[in-house]
Amino acid sequence: MIDYPTLNTLLTHLLEGAKEVLGSNFAGLYLHGSLATGDFNTETSDIDFVVATRKNISAVTFDALRSLHYQLANTENQYAKRLEGCYIPLSRLRRYDPQNCTFPCVEVGGVFRMGEQIDTLQLYVLREQSVIVEGDDLRQVIAPISEEEVRQSSQATLEEWWKPQLEDTHRLERADYQVYAVLTMCRILYTQQYARITSKHKAGLWAIETLASEWEPLLSEALHWRPKNEFHHLEETLALIRYTLAWV
Repeated sequence: MIDYPTLNTLLTHLLEGAKEVLGSNFAGLYLHGSLATGDFNTETSDIDFVVATRKNISAVTFDALRSLHYQLANTENQYAKRLEGCYIPLSRLRRYDPQNCTFPCVEVGGVFRMGEQIDTLQLYVLREQSVIVEGDDLRQVIAPISEEEVRQSSQATLEEWWKPQLEDTHRLERADYQVYAVLTMCRILYTQQYARITSKHKAGLWAIETLASEWEPLLSEALHWRPKNEFHHLEETLALIRYTLAWV
């Protein structure tokens, strides 16, 4: 599947488990996120996936999938609690519908519930860059996504998710979330420039070369950050969010 044997073991268990639970309703398993865009980090990256189904799943199937993900999250595999994905009918993969975007999802840690994990940007990566574990090419399923749609979706994420955090900073008080915010701003800026999706790491390198030199220390430290390291840059992170809002 991919060049990480331990992760492949987990993905094999996910694939086999999903096929056993779904039976003929299983249509495919696809990876997106950093495994698709590049620069997967074995220490920090989530395992982003989508299981495509042929129709909506029943309440009984929902419970069976919840049990499956509970079991997966409690294995000894180092990636077990980093699975993040959802189960989506093929018909609803065609294009993003903000009025109809709730699906059975597993969150990091193994919590299984109805939630929202897919938007236009995720669909773009699934269509153009996904790793196919099993199933047909999603270019035949997901409608083409224009450059303008990519930019608009990126801007919507900035406005709807990140802008409010300028006032409510509780998430940004954590070192890991500050790093996530800094590199996400780099990716939003890159996406606005090129109407393409790249990894946060590549976007960070691009931003160091592109933005004013005053941002280089913050960006460089974020790129080299590792779990359990310190990262005390709340004000600089907020300033970068403001800068990104002003640019787009």
